[in-house]
Amino acid sequence: MRMAEAGADVIRADISKDADRHLDTTNRESVEAFLGSMAKLDVWVGAMYPVGFGPSIWSFLRCSCEAAKKMARNGGGVIINLASIYGHCGPRMHLYAGSIVRVPSPGYSFAKGGIIAMTRNLARTYEGANIRVVSISPGGVRDERQDEDFVDRYEALVPLKRMATSEDVANLVTFIASDKASYINGCDIPVDGGFLA
Repeated sequence: MRMAEAGADVIRADISKDADRHLDTTNRESVEAFLGSMAKLDVWVGAMYPVGFGPSIWSFLRCSCEAAKKMARNGGGVIINLASIYGHCGPRMHLYAGSIVRVPSPGYSFAKGGIIAMTRNLARTYEGANIRVVSISPGGVRDERQDEDFVDRYEALVPLKRMATSEDVANLVTFIASDKASYINGCDIPVDGGFLA
């Protein structure tokens, strides 16, 4: 994990058995208990995978609001949520024709666009509390599940002519969490190789 390499104490919380701590982001009591168990919270990174509009958007909203409350009581912090380029635009349907990669649903775009709007709202809601709120919108991230035709079509639309790597996203998260980004707040930052340009 890039943030751990940068010296941060990182807790990976999830419902999976591989997580450091159990956290069900769809359950208010689980979120409150998890955050309540920490003496201090400096950075919250919301990277929940959307399983549908309802669970996804409410998980991001619940976790971000509860994290902000804790940070406000403890002198501030940084909230980073992963949105998507599809919170800015609709899918390019020809990319998915004949591919094993599924077309992002309207609910996915709705949830990701909601995360971007929530970011702006929370930055204003907590103004004066030394809390920065930023969302990051990755473009397509290369993984082994994507077929080569999809990758070729996608990369043809990107000015840098490649898909993102998980390191591209992790590097931006680490930067936003750091003091080097201390004047970045209330915005969404694409990491998309120019896809949205």
